[in-house]
Amino acid sequence: MSNALASLLVMVLMIGLAFYFVVVPPPGFETWGHRLAIPLVLVVGAFTVFEALKMRTHVSQLVGALRGLMGRTGAPPTPEGKREAIEILMRSMRSANPGVRKTASVQLRNLTGQDLGESAEAWEAWWERNREGFGAPGAP
Repeated sequence: MSNALASLLVMVLMIGLAFYFVVVPPPGFETWGHRLAIPLVLVVGAFTVFEALKMRTHVSQLVGALRGLMGRTGAPPTPEGKREAIEILMRSMRSANPGVRKTASVQLRNLTGQDLGESAEAWEAWWERNREGFGAPGAP
């Protein structure tokens, strides 16, 4: 089962449970405040699971790219491996999490030699200009 399908299934299940607790509250949860407490926790939990699965997908893609970057033998990084890692890091620059953006910008700086900070727009503009020749002799 793909991560997207699993996260969708978890979200639907948790939101369905939340709806159930609003319609049929358990004993002792007769007030609206109590009736909404459990669904709120379930909905927040569903979105947390969704974000965790999304992050897991990004991390597994990045690990795969880094393995390709270094090769199985520990050989110097290949231009194709660097480009793949940069593509994944570029997607991470759009993350809502500032820690993810910071880590991605540091790794982009390490891979490219460019210091464009945490601006996704600046990195995307640079990548548009340099993608094709990246890693070629004399290229940035």
